[in-house]
Amino acid sequence: MLAPDERSILRDLLRPPVDHRLDIAVATSFTLDLSSALVAPLAFASYEIDGPGDPVAVLEAVRSAADRVTIFSQVGYLRIPRVASDVMAFLEPMVHEVEARNPGYLFHPKVWVLRYRDVDDQPSYRLVCGTRNLTPDTSWDAVVALDGWIETDRPTRKNRPLADLVRSLPDLSIRPVADERRTAIDELADELATVTWELPAGARDVDFHVLGLDRPGGPRLWDSVLGRRNLVVSPFLDDETIRWFRDESTELTVVSRPEALELLDTETVKELQCRILDPLAAITDGASTDAATASGAQHDPVASTPAVAPYSGSALDSLAVLGGLHAKVYVAEKRASVRLVIGSSNATSAGIDDGNVEFL
Repeated sequence: MLAPDERSILRDLLRPPVDHRLDIAVATSFTLDLSSALVAPLAFASYEIDGPGDPVAVLEAVRSAADRVTIFSQVGYLRIPRVASDVMAFLEPMVHEVEARNPGYLFHPKVWVLRYRDVDDQPSYRLVCGTRNLTPDTSWDAVVALDGWIETDRPTRKNRPLADLVRSLPDLSIRPVADERRTAIDELADELATVTWELPAGARDVDFHVLGLDRPGGPRLWDSVLGRRNLVVSPFLDDETIRWFRDESTELTVVSRPEALELLDTETVKELQCRILDPLAAITDGASTDAATASGAQHDPVASTPAVAPYSGSALDSLAVLGGLHAKVYVAEKRASVRLVIGSSNATSAGIDDGNVEFL
């Protein structure tokens, strides 16, 4: 989980391994704040600057990193700060606004794909799949980071959705992507099709899901998010999707924002376990124990885990401390395993039914 207002975690995830340098990075976001977009170039530039801060050296390092970074975001959702830094002038070739292919739907994935090179010029790869946009907003989010390498030049079916997404990005841009940049992105997509990924501890396998593109491929998202028992964590909901989960599950727990739960029909939430984040979830000292107990939350001041509280139907201000829930997490308990799905799709028909462009 990414704690509120900790963009430094993303910066750490983007930094190259020791004795490596960034070669290329491709990122996607629904909403894009230009000041937050500087996080990536500065993460890479910090490895290229020695000694105290030299403004000229910083500008040159960011310019150099920006030439290797391309960010795609939904058209009309670009945030420009009132007071812009001179460094932001280098972001223009790096940022591309895009439109989803399906009319009326949105470009919504939140993913970073990076290629590094070591001192011997050998490549390695990193995939960062998150639920947070590239903005300074405070929220609870989740992220999966995978490192990989190439063992064979033979493409794998499992990597096809990821490679297809990266390859399609320049075609979604509303303005032309420079030929050199497009060629580099195409080459990266070809390589991603062959990457072997290091699995997280305890995981037996990994799949990628891409929605909203013309190229089908990969396992069906519905099959992955549905099990005998299900947990749905999503800031936005709709009746159709939650009813589908409810009707197909023996037990369903939904964690969401209070205002999203209140918009659901009464019939939809029947027999559901509905939860909201405890407003004390971000408090890590033992002083919060009495207050958390009084609110009915499950709170462990030692473990400091994000706590949830039963939804009473009248807690509109309960997330004010955290600034909101933005994680999209689906846990499906199957007969002999548990599947954890993390990515950009909200529990809505647009997010799961192949309307929006999404990545999980």
